[in-house]
Amino acid sequence: MNRYLQAITGKIKSITKNLILNGSFDTGSNWNLVQCSISSGLANINTLSAYITPLTQLKTFKLNSRYRVTFTISNYVSGAIYPLVGWNNPGIVVSKNGTYSCIVKCLDATNLNVFYLRVHSAGFVGSIDNVIVSLVIN
Repeated sequence: MNRYLQAITGKIKSITKNLILNGSFDTGSNWNLVQCSISSGLANINTLSAYITPLTQLKTFKLNSRYRVTFTISNYVSGAIYPLVGWNNPGIVVSKNGTYSCIVKCLDATNLNVFYLRVHSAGFVGSIDNVIVSLVIN
């Protein structure tokens, strides 16, 4: 289903379907987990380690393309987390409960095949759900 948006970066004409498999965390399948567990439809992260990637998924992204990333944080206790499409261009850094969306441009030609949710400098304790990554079509 295509949706129409207005973003700070300009007009977005449409967005493709979700590229992420099992973004609702019904099971642990399709995700590489580090200091993270899946239960009750949530990815539960509990780490004081800085700059680790507790959630990664192999995908093929297009260099210099923009992606809309949406995810929900619940059960927040501490720390911050942010999405990466590829490696070099992080999305919004989040540190409280809520649903968040951002546009991320894939800029790293050497890491086009991974979606990351990465812990910021102070670790992260909380839950992630409803991960959606969609290609923005101009």
